[in-house]
This record gives sequence, C-alpha cells and structure tokens, in this order.
Amino acid sequence: MINYYSGFFISFILHLGLIFSFSNYFSIDFLSYEKDITSIPAYVIYEKEQVKTKSPKRVKELNLVEANKLKIVEDNKEISSILERLDLKRDLINPTTEKETKNTDLEKVMYFSSVIRDQIMSNWREPKSSKVGLKTEFIISLVPTGEVIDVSLTKSSGDKAFDQSALLAINKVNRFYDLEMPRKLFDENFRKFTVVFSPKE
Repeated sequence: MINYYSGFFISFILHLGLIFSFSNYFSIDFLSYEKDITSIPAYVIYEKEQVKTKSPKRVKELNLVEANKLKIVEDNKEISSILERLDLKRDLINPTTEKETKNTDLEKVMYFSSVIRDQIMSNWREPKSSKVGLKTEFIISLVPTGEVIDVSLTKSSGDKAFDQSALLAINKVNRFYDLEMPRKLFDENFRKFTVVFSPKE
C-alpha cells in the first residue's frame, strides 16, 4: 500500500509557510532600514588664473636691450648727420658743376690735341707741289702709352707727294709724349682720332 501521508504532510507545511509569509504574521520588515542617510557635502573649486610676472632680473635685461637699441638708433642718426655735413662742406670747398666739368674736359682735349699736332708738325716737310686747297686726312690709333699702332689714309688730297709727306711726318713720331691723361679721356678722344693736313696760305 502506497504511503500518501508523508507527501501530503510536506505539501501542507510548504503551503502553510507561504500563507504566513504573505500575511506578514511574524511582522518581519525586510525592506526597511533604520540607517541615518545624510547628504554628502559637495564643493566646487575654481582655479584662479595665474598672472605671469616678469622677474626683476628679466625686466632689467629687457630694459637694457631697449636702451641699447635706442642708443644705436641715435648713433646712426648722428653719423648720418655728420656725413651730410661733410658732403655739404665738400660741396662748398669744391663747388664744381656738371657744366664746369665738361668745360674742363674740353680744355684737356684741346690741350692734348695741340701737343699731338706740335709733335707731328715738327716732322712735316711740305712738298713743293703743295698748294692752297689741298687736304688729306688720316686716322691714327694709339695705346695709352702714346705709341702709334696704326695709321690709315681716309681721304686723299689728290696729290700723291702731299699725301706721302703727311704720312712720313706721322711715322717719324712713332710715339707721342706728354700724353698723361685720365683713361676715360683717352678712350673717348685719343685712342683713335683724325688728323687733317692742309698747306699754309
């Protein structure tokens, strides 16, 4: 015979326990706590912006640099003023104008031309066949030392004897003396120039 009493008894006990728990018969409060819950104070901290200040030593160095810059500027202005005064004095001492310079160069050209003419004419012997109206021209090339490097006939007089006498006079010179002049003046006027021969009246 199967024993149903033990199973029935266990089931009865379990159901009885459930009924007591739902009816809160034993007054057990599982959800309440007697703890004192207090709020935690919170603080907001503001960080103050730090202002960078220059150390006295750094300030002194910067001031020294600025002072040196000002001194250099003042010195440059003073130097410029001195140079301007020197230029003004030079202009007062040597008041040469462009026109006067050109006149001086022209005078030098005329002077050295006369030196060359005198040295050629001292060697020229006019032929008996020469007559008024004859004219012959030569181009002479020189080096700065005055030496003649080339002579060429550019215009004949029509009288061969007259032309030959003029060419002989130039060849006898061979070198012109007393032509110490600035290089620019020589290059522009005497490196290559024309000589004209014509009989005396």
